[in-house]
Amino acid sequence: MVNQRELLYQPSIAEQRKSAEGRLTHYHRPVSPIRVFLMRNYPWHLAIAPLKRYIKSLLGTRYDDYRKRDIFKALARTARTMWHWYPRQNDVLWFTVQRSGFTWLSHVYTVVMAKQFYDLELNLDILDDHRRLFYEPVTGQYNTTFGENRFRYHVPVPRLMHSHNSCLPWTNHRRLVLQIRNPCDILISKYYFGKFFENHDFESYLNLAPPLNMMKFLNSWGYALESGKFHDYLIIRYEELINEPLETFMKFTGFLGIDDIPTPLVEYSIKLTSIEREREYEMKRKGIDDIRYVKMGRSGKINQLDELTADEQAMLLTFIKKHLRYSFGYNIAG
Repeated sequence: MVNQRELLYQPSIAEQRKSAEGRLTHYHRPVSPIRVFLMRNYPWHLAIAPLKRYIKSLLGTRYDDYRKRDIFKALARTARTMWHWYPRQNDVLWFTVQRSGFTWLSHVYTVVMAKQFYDLELNLDILDDHRRLFYEPVTGQYNTTFGENRFRYHVPVPRLMHSHNSCLPWTNHRRLVLQIRNPCDILISKYYFGKFFENHDFESYLNLAPPLNMMKFLNSWGYALESGKFHDYLIIRYEELINEPLETFMKFTGFLGIDDIPTPLVEYSIKLTSIEREREYEMKRKGIDDIRYVKMGRSGKINQLDELTADEQAMLLTFIKKHLRYSFGYNIAG
């Protein structure tokens, strides 16, 4: 029986064909750690994360598992993070505000890429096992072990580097996919996704860090685009993704330079990973009977203000008007 995880590390159909023709494109050539060391804009807080964790483990504060490793292993992990993580020439940044449909779009993308390049058919049971092989999470927890956060370097498509972070200096002047959603909806969706309703009323929830961080995300990227720090970018709106998933996905892959994807394959992938199916799958798998506890596809609604009372709506609109400087064209009522 073929191990599907192993299969993803074998040369793809496209690579075999290009290799035979002598035209293999090197999209993902690693950058030397020495060269990275000389780059002023490198995000060092990410590169040295393994070393910081090792030190914290010695101090007994956190990361007990790191105590079993010596300093040389920590330095080696830091060097490998520098080697693999720095954005390369063909990489595309994929920054998404939380609760903007990233998981659904990444599921569709994973199903399409697995079929297109490996003739591998995925289903919901194994989808998450493969998802992070098709984009690179940008976090301080880069793991260089097999099967964890390891991108398929041999597929001739741009490497997607994903994050929920605000705009940072090292991201300037790179190709960018920015995924956003109506500010009212992301705040309401986060309220239920984070289960804040269990311990906080809506007013106290708005004083926590997550709502402020989402406003910071929109403000930082709004300023970055306004100031001309990005010239080649694509904005994907959650509302477009819900109403026109096929057209939005084709726009997404077209921006990445992947133009030969069969439309029936995309339609099949959208249907397979639909919000309704994801919701039903999670509720069945976790034994959930209250839709408020569903994380993937809780509602898929556009304009969720009707889920709040009149007083809560007023609080929400006041919060947004106070903290949001860039609305990205969304009409904040009230």
